[in-house]
Amino acid sequence: MEYDISELDELVLAYATTIHKAQGSEYPIVVMPVLMNHFVMLQRNLIYTGITRAKKILVIVGTRKALAYAVRNVTVTKRNTLLKERLKNSLPKVASPSAAAEHARFVEVPSPKADGNRQTIQPYSKRRQHTGKIPQEPPSDLPYPRQSGQMVAEPSVSYGQSSGDQKMTHEEWLKIDLFARLAKSPFRSRFHLSEKDKAYVRLKGMDTIRSHAQDFISRRLAPAVIPNDGRQTPMHGHPVFIAQHATGCCCRGCLYKWHGIPAGRELTEKEQNYVVEILMQWIKKQMSAS
Repeated sequence: MEYDISELDELVLAYATTIHKAQGSEYPIVVMPVLMNHFVMLQRNLIYTGITRAKKILVIVGTRKALAYAVRNVTVTKRNTLLKERLKNSLPKVASPSAAAEHARFVEVPSPKADGNRQTIQPYSKRRQHTGKIPQEPPSDLPYPRQSGQMVAEPSVSYGQSSGDQKMTHEEWLKIDLFARLAKSPFRSRFHLSEKDKAYVRLKGMDTIRSHAQDFISRRLAPAVIPNDGRQTPMHGHPVFIAQHATGCCCRGCLYKWHGIPAGRELTEKEQNYVVEILMQWIKKQMSAS
C-alpha cells in the first residue's frame, strides 16, 4: 500500500517490545502474537499480562491451540537467584529488628557547635522543606481570558509589560509583529527545516508546497469542530507541519493565542488564506537562510 505525502498522518509510529518489558505500561492498541513456536513462554500469567497492556484494542495473532495451551499452563517455575543470600552479605548487620528500625528512622550527625553536642535529624517525612517559595496553583491573571478547554502550549511566553508596570493585554500583544513575538518563544524558535525538508521544497516547488498548505489548513484547521484539536498536526513529516508549529498555526487554541482568531467556528476563506500566507513566509525565510 502506498501513502502520499499528504496522508502521512494516517500512519502511527509503533514499537515492538516483549511482554516482560511492557509490564507497568499501557498502550492504546496492542498486537500480540501467540504461536506454538515459543511454547516455552506460553503461560497463563504471561498471556494475562499481555492482554491487560491494551487500553482500547487488542489483536491476537496466532492459533487457538497456542492460546489454549497458554491458558491451561499455570505452572510457575521456581527461580534460584540467591538474592536472599546476596542481600544478607551486602547489608550491614544490626543487633535486632527494633534497632534496625530505629537506625533507619534517625541519623545522628555532629553539631557545628564546638562543644561536640550531637543533634538528631528527623525523618524526611517529618521535616518541612523551606525553599523560600510557596507552591501555588497556575496564575489565573492571564493577560486575556482563558477559553474553556484551551491548551496553553508555551506557559513561559511573556506578554511583556507596558508603561506603569502593567501587564499587556492580549489585543495589545497581537499588535506586535508576529515574527518578533515568535522569536521570543523558546518553543516556537526551536523549529527549523532540516536539509531533507529543504530538499523536498526544492523538488516540489513553492507552488506545490502552497497547495499542500491550503489542503492541510482546510481539512485540519478550518472546521468549526475538530475532534482531535491540539493533536491534529504532526511534529514532522512535511515542511508545512513544521511551519505550523513554528508560527502557532498548529491548532485552534494556538491560532487564537498567536493570531487572535477564535475557535468554535469555521475559518473564513480570508482567514485560511492568511494562515497559508504566514506559513509560506516562514518557509521562504527558512529556505533563504540556507
